[in-house]
Amino acid sequence: RTLGRSLILFQNVPNTRNLRLSARSEMKVSAVSDESMDVKLLHNKTLSSDIPVTIDLISQARQQVPAGKSKRPERILTERLRAVLIHFVVGYHVINIGGLYRSQTSVNNAWNVIAILFGYSNWPMQIFVLVAGYAAYFNVRSRGGWGFLKERLARLLVPFVFGVFAWNVLAIWLYWEVTNVDFGSSFTGYFSTLWTYISSCFGGDSDYCLPYYFTLNLWFILELFTFSILTLPLFLVWQRVKPPALTVSQANWIVGVCSLVVLPLLTYGMDLFWWYLPDVGTGSEGNNVLLYLIFFQCGYVMAWVREIYAAVPRFRWYTLAMAVVTGYVVGCVIIHLNIALFFDYFLDFSVWWEVLIFEIFRGAAMLTVWGFAANLVTVPPLVAKYLDFVSYRVIAIYILNFAIRLAVFLLCDRTISALYDFDTFLYFIVEYVLTFGFTILVFDVVFNHKYIHGLVGMWRL
Repeated sequence: RTLGRSLILFQNVPNTRNLRLSARSEMKVSAVSDESMDVKLLHNKTLSSDIPVTIDLISQARQQVPAGKSKRPERILTERLRAVLIHFVVGYHVINIGGLYRSQTSVNNAWNVIAILFGYSNWPMQIFVLVAGYAAYFNVRSRGGWGFLKERLARLLVPFVFGVFAWNVLAIWLYWEVTNVDFGSSFTGYFSTLWTYISSCFGGDSDYCLPYYFTLNLWFILELFTFSILTLPLFLVWQRVKPPALTVSQANWIVGVCSLVVLPLLTYGMDLFWWYLPDVGTGSEGNNVLLYLIFFQCGYVMAWVREIYAAVPRFRWYTLAMAVVTGYVVGCVIIHLNIALFFDYFLDFSVWWEVLIFEIFRGAAMLTVWGFAANLVTVPPLVAKYLDFVSYRVIAIYILNFAIRLAVFLLCDRTISALYDFDTFLYFIVEYVLTFGFTILVFDVVFNHKYIHGLVGMWRL
């Protein structure tokens, strides 16, 4: 459009031999609008001989094409996945707190089934970390090392400090009220307890140096920040490595081997490592940290492999994601069932089948989430708007929901506790809806303001 207006202005300019294009020439101008979309302007009109067009005019037209604001496909993927997964995480917190409190009495089978569905196997957190590594690849590429570091400091470290030293004061006190765990019976007592744990860490007393004593659900924020810092040098080096020009079959072999062999072996290999050498590490907590680190790096590799596939005609990026998930689950089923042969407690037939069913369910859940995020599953307009609404608040929901969850639990337990024995699923729905709704309400009313929204990870650098 800019070029056409400029040509009209030049119609009355006298002919100049040095600044003239030959008649009946074809002009083609390409302008890149943003990182993900090329906007091509094709002008096939025959130009009259008295319209001079200079190279400077073409360059100016290139620069004046407005940049598009459409999001990249990988960003749409990560935002939708986080919006879906945060619902499972909140549901897991609802189940976990209820299970801890009711473990002294009785937890019926319905509660256990809901626990498995809402992530008792930690499959939502595994996808969360995988998506974080996937997004880190494009984040580092677009921001650079220093920009990526500043973004991590603002989005993760600031809310972690706020959560531990301010928001979790309320959460710890409520947690003590629910479970009677010795975290301190008052707000001031919490700080003295926290100082004891920190002093023990610097003093080398590993028995008390356990982060989840005072971080609660913020362990994920801390680990994600740590993973980002530890792997940043590797990512910066990796940015210089261009994806090789592989054939489709070669790329399929890479994805297949990583999905079916490498990732499952690393996952269950650590289980065997901690099983046979329990004194060399920190037990299950260390196992989880290493496992999530592997998922974080695998997400980064997955984004790199996506660029290998980018040159393949008719390739869809979610095909790679679903291939990795499918291969990982199939590989884990094979290895998990083989491990069952070596341990007596797995030889029970019912437990053996429970393992198989658990892995199949995890695979189905992962595939469903990926497909939902990639628009493979039809999303009604209202649902799409709701996901966009939630995706903006994912980090804030994660930071705030634990304390609000405890408050909702105490409220329900002292008002409608009889409903639990009558209908477990209905009781879960009531607690879940109240927790999610109050979390969003607290964010929008209290924290969704210009000067304090950064405390819950909402700074956009």
